[in-house]
Amino acid sequence: DFSVVANSRSVKLPNGFVKELEKRLQGILIGKEKRQEYLDPVVKRIFAIYLNALSEPGFKRRMEESRRPEDLVLIFFSNATKELQKGKPPGDDSVKRMVDRHVALFVRLMSLILKDHNWAAERPDLASRLGTLEKKLLKHDEDLTSQANGTTTLVEEVVPLSYE
Repeated sequence: DFSVVANSRSVKLPNGFVKELEKRLQGILIGKEKRQEYLDPVVKRIFAIYLNALSEPGFKRRMEESRRPEDLVLIFFSNATKELQKGKPPGDDSVKRMVDRHVALFVRLMSLILKDHNWAAERPDLASRLGTLEKKLLKHDEDLTSQANGTTTLVEEVVPLSYE
């Protein structure tokens, strides 16, 4: 939740952040980003759609002026939701979880950019809030398969019946 201290300098993105974000997004799309979570084709597609939105001159200018992280996250959320809902029936809960995962990856990317440019130290409130947001988004995201010592185990999840 960024709204509590939205006007605080330490919660605003640093100058040049949007430009660095564009570079990292392009790196993800061309396969330059080596982190495993960004190699998935669906992740790349969602990030490409967001990069197109970010590249729109009016939006980019507003983001560079306001430097509000919540604006970047909300636009990403909106684009991810629209794209992931395509071909799914209305009310499909899997879409919400997928959107949460993709937004968490975007928030993680924002955190990585802050750390890579030593901006996290200058803006500890922002770094902390991004970390908290990522954890909240992944709260319901459990890895249903895990690998240990070369063996794969499956975790079963009991889901209550919706018609009881």
